[in-house]
Amino acid sequence: MMLRSRGMLRYAAPLAALCLLSACESNRSTPLTAIETIDVPVADTTTRTNFNTDSPTLEIPDTFAVRDGDLLTLVWSDEFDDAQLDPELWFFESGDGSQFGIPGWGNEELQWYLPDNARLEDGKLIITAKRETVVREDGNFDYTSARINTRDRFAVKYGRIEASIKLPSGQGLWPAFWMLAQDSPYGNWPSSGEIDIMEAVNLDGTPGIGGIGGGNEIFGTLHFGGGPFGRIIDSSEYTPSPDVTEDFHTYAVEWDEFEIRWYFDGILYGTKNSWVSDAAPYPAPFDQPFYILLNVAVGGNFPGSPNSATPFPATMEVDYVRVYSGQEPAAAPVDPGVIPEDVVYSSDPINIPENFGPPGGIQDFGSGAGFANVLTDPSFSRVLRVTSGDAYDPGVVDVGFAAFTGYDAGFGTAYETLVFKAKGDAANLSNFEVKFVGAPGDPETSVVYDVTTYTDLGSGWYQVTIPMSDFAASLATNTAFLLGPVGDQGAPFSFQMTDIGFSTTAVGPADPGLIPDDVIYATDPNETVDLVTTISPFGTTSQFEGMYALDPDFNPAFEAQSGSGYGLDNIVQLGFVDLPMGFATGYESFLFKIKSDDLPGNTIVVKLEGGGGEYGDVVLTDTNVSTPLGNGWYQVVLPMADFTNVADAVGVLFERVGPQNADGGMPFSMLVTDIGFNNPTVGMSIIPDDVIYATDPNEMVDLVATISAFGTTSMFDGAYALDPDYNPAFEAQSGNGYGLDNIVQLGFIDLPMGFATGYESFVFKIKSSDLPGNTVVVKLEGGGGEYGDVVLTDTNVSTPLGNGWYQVVLPMADFTNVADAVGILFERVGPQNADGGMPFSMLLTDIGFNNPVGGTGNLITNGGFETGLLDPWADFGNGMGTITVSAAEASEGTNSVNIVAGDSQTVFLRQSGLGAGTVMNGDTLNISFDLKGTATDVPVLPTLEGTGVIETITAVPADWMPFTYQVTLGADFPGGVFFEIGVPCGPVPTCSANIFIDNVIVTIQ
Repeated sequence: MMLRSRGMLRYAAPLAALCLLSACESNRSTPLTAIETIDVPVADTTTRTNFNTDSPTLEIPDTFAVRDGDLLTLVWSDEFDDAQLDPELWFFESGDGSQFGIPGWGNEELQWYLPDNARLEDGKLIITAKRETVVREDGNFDYTSARINTRDRFAVKYGRIEASIKLPSGQGLWPAFWMLAQDSPYGNWPSSGEIDIMEAVNLDGTPGIGGIGGGNEIFGTLHFGGGPFGRIIDSSEYTPSPDVTEDFHTYAVEWDEFEIRWYFDGILYGTKNSWVSDAAPYPAPFDQPFYILLNVAVGGNFPGSPNSATPFPATMEVDYVRVYSGQEPAAAPVDPGVIPEDVVYSSDPINIPENFGPPGGIQDFGSGAGFANVLTDPSFSRVLRVTSGDAYDPGVVDVGFAAFTGYDAGFGTAYETLVFKAKGDAANLSNFEVKFVGAPGDPETSVVYDVTTYTDLGSGWYQVTIPMSDFAASLATNTAFLLGPVGDQGAPFSFQMTDIGFSTTAVGPADPGLIPDDVIYATDPNETVDLVTTISPFGTTSQFEGMYALDPDFNPAFEAQSGSGYGLDNIVQLGFVDLPMGFATGYESFLFKIKSDDLPGNTIVVKLEGGGGEYGDVVLTDTNVSTPLGNGWYQVVLPMADFTNVADAVGVLFERVGPQNADGGMPFSMLVTDIGFNNPTVGMSIIPDDVIYATDPNEMVDLVATISAFGTTSMFDGAYALDPDYNPAFEAQSGNGYGLDNIVQLGFIDLPMGFATGYESFVFKIKSSDLPGNTVVVKLEGGGGEYGDVVLTDTNVSTPLGNGWYQVVLPMADFTNVADAVGILFERVGPQNADGGMPFSMLLTDIGFNNPVGGTGNLITNGGFETGLLDPWADFGNGMGTITVSAAEASEGTNSVNIVAGDSQTVFLRQSGLGAGTVMNGDTLNISFDLKGTATDVPVLPTLEGTGVIETITAVPADWMPFTYQVTLGADFPGGVFFEIGVPCGPVPTCSANIFIDNVIVTIQ
């Protein structure tokens, strides 16, 4: 019987139903020792009432995790009210498990399962264990019982699974209510997991084999592991107050993605939230559908055998089995957003009156769009839903506007902002039109916005606040406004809006936008002007002011006022010129911020001046290049690929033409600021993949070097702390050496020969206020390598970072002795004192190498444990044993990691997400680490996701020894792979391990 819609509140422990132990004792049946031995009958296995169906239908309902306070929904149950068990719900096992290759069901159990030992009676399921003989050619069985399950009929993932059960008493009896994986996706038991909701042994008797069970004790258990982990058992024991053999009690688990909880009559007695799988990452294997089993076993390696006092027949009675779903997770909480001062449409019209509702109502403006007031949105209690119609062209279903009509002309002039919330498909919201209209023939203004660039409230909602100044050209005559995606969307759509209205307050501070890497003009006086220009109005009578101080957002800004030129009224044509030819070469983008209240068509034209460059229109509502910052400001980012004369350019030219005075035009002004260029193609500030020296103390030193002044009288300070940008940095002070005054010749040496082999580039940052010719020389030390001049103004290798700092990236192909090198050498020579030179210093930081060829460097972070911390390594064992960073042992550097494990302790150290977005099917990973220590009866298991255990290391060396492997991936891992190493003592009681690991490296071949 399948029930679908019943709901119930989660209940507290039903304490009133618990019987007191003394009261239960008074009703206890005859003591076990007083039961007489009976003659064992022969079971009749020739008749059968319960039969299995050949083609059952599998049902797996959608269920949600159960959390405190959830309203539970019943999705499946069997109340056992029918005359006979339904074979569409239950499968009847037979035999002793030999058909599955596990005689005695893998536990040395003594019973032979017969389907007819399960029956329905008085609304209960009765499973009966009997002392009777099943005669078999391969040996007799002295007990029968029943085992039924829902395999291939019903399975569930997550929710609450419960049953009301009265348990049998007696030595050697083993009743159970449990679950197994429907499809075993991670391999045979226990790899695909087992959930024991309830099992008990020897109730009212004495503990069984190993001193387990007996009395009134029940168990809730997980089985998992497999492969290198072996079988792992994680159990919670509980002894209820009432006698579980005297009455019915409720046994349940509540199961979610990362936790399983066990309950007895609503009392929580066990929680498990840590498990492992040899075939997939956590939360496998308990992330898949499981089916339900009920049975009574006799004997076996858990309870031991029955004795002459065990009462047979023995019955487990089940009143019902039920499966509940928790509540669907609520929509992500939303920011309440803004309520306009004068409300046109309200989400809560009772508490937020629509004091500015449209006198003419909300109309579809002839598009055929539909409207509905929706009360079921999880975020707002009332919203206006607009569904597109077929416009003025039947068959084109792609237009949907809401028009708010009937206002007095000029109604919008009193307001600073239009306010509304919107929700819909991103494609439609990114082309959202706001249009103010009047009577036919009157001026109207339409502006298209990308709603998704405004405040994200969550659950798909955006808070939009638009300056009314965007519509100033027509507001005096407008009597209505329209909201909706631009027409001709190409497919039907709908969108929702609420809390629509107007406010007299301004939008608020504009978004600060972007600051160019290399600045021509900036509002912030602390921004260095990197590209010094001459400012020219290019023959017009326009004027400009470079310190315009009246704008509330960017102050000062550059104000350009229109004049007349080339026969036109109202033009601004403004150039930033006299820059070196080709100054813009090597940049990715040109940036500026701009504001003007009445930009016709929202368009400004820009070009690089010199060499015949062409003007390009910049439409400020084009979201590919422009972003509204608020209060009329736009952030513009233009790709340099759009310009036609980069190599010959000597300046940047802006032009904006307004209507001529004869046509009703008026003089205008525009504001611009934060003008400049971004992202030289070699990149900006870089932290090397493999570090020799870095400012950030959290950056691990990968290449430990000796620092040498190489025979000069120069000095160095590795903790120079006075620089405001990189602190500490490495300061090298000049001395005199080799007959020269004022020289720094500084080496990072004593590295392993060939240490730089396989890298793509050498990376460092450098600063010195008086570098002659902006040049420093660099070479690899050892093997006769040659010096190479590095000219810091060469944009092929160097990028200015500001404040005198440069980012240098040198291709390793430029070095001559990579295979023989044992260090890296910097040299800088200044004018000698006799020639008027002065001692100098230079600062260096973030020195190292990038991008091993074909890969991305060591994918492991903190592989040498030099930070003194385990982060970002994680413990993926069973929560036992220890993992600590050891300063007493190290293969390289000063630290290693120490893993200690013993009886029943499984300890693995894992780092996940390696090569996320980079590794793919067919990649070969190079894996290496150093190992020493002791391990008894347990191997060390280095493991890689997708390939499993790389090697079973059974002979752990007493002294440090390197281990290296190459592993080819057989699947794509967009989220990266994990690497782990440790010992699985959990399934081996006699094992012990005390191992040290250091210098873990994983690279892409």
